[in-house]
Amino acid sequence: MVNFISHNTTLLTFNRGITIFVGHNGSGKSSVIDAITFALYGQHTRKTNKNLVRRGTESSSLNVRFSVGSKEYNAHRQLGNQGQSLLAKFDEVSDSGNLVN
Repeated sequence: MVNFISHNTTLLTFNRGITIFVGHNGSGKSSVIDAITFALYGQHTRKTNKNLVRRGTESSSLNVRFSVGSKEYNAHRQLGNQGQSLLAKFDEVSDSGNLVN
């Protein structure tokens, strides 16, 4: 996540199993869920896409890399400062680590 809601630059790695988010109100827990669902499906719990872009920044971007079975995928979205979609990509990652459209 880069400039996504309250996150300046956040990189998270999830291990197999259950992940639980714990923190104070306003610490960004729900933002992580919104980041994942927006990157994958273009949907979130905020009123508008403009609310997804961190205040005072020009754009916001998300990147989610995940695997299903032996296949690996990458979902990427970028928004402008008014919430307009600048980029939406979903790619398969090859065995060599390169993205395949």
